[in-house]
Amino acid sequence: MSLWIKAALMSGCSVIRQAPVQRLPPIAYEQKRFDSYFTMGKQRMGKRKGIKPRPVEVKEPIVAAALYEKEIDRSVFEARAKDLPEENMENPFVRPKPQCILCKHKITPDYKNIKLLSQFISSQTGRVFGRHITGLCKEQQERVEKEIRKARWSGLMAYYFKHPEFFKDPKLCDPSRPLRPHPY
Repeated sequence: MSLWIKAALMSGCSVIRQAPVQRLPPIAYEQKRFDSYFTMGKQRMGKRKGIKPRPVEVKEPIVAAALYEKEIDRSVFEARAKDLPEENMENPFVRPKPQCILCKHKITPDYKNIKLLSQFISSQTGRVFGRHITGLCKEQQERVEKEIRKARWSGLMAYYFKHPEFFKDPKLCDPSRPLRPHPY
């Protein structure tokens, strides 16, 4: 108690009691920021030493959001909750997984089907086109190459050139317009 209240009680005077003043919660000074100010301080001024910036601590008040929560209307919180995204929502920007032409039509390459295998061979060199030209998946490309090797070993296909009877067949892939850029 203060001295004047004690003196008033000893003399028998009645003390008027005031209603306690509602105090705001203390502001927490936790975040520190260092700014550089040009100060003279105890630095010696000479020919080589000029005025150097000295770090000065600046305290910034952090006020909790709970202090202002009573001021904000509940309808604002409800409106914000409606705008939040759903937690278990699927990604709407996912592209459908592309399928190669053989997987799409469920075709399994066979070494006896030379007409199909010749679609994946160059007519000038006799080499097998790469995946970036054929557009096949990795598994189907390996199967096609394996079946072409089998057909060549068994004598059904030529090694260096494509059979002339297959030149006018519809093209499954165009080597002049690859689907993806060349990997090398």
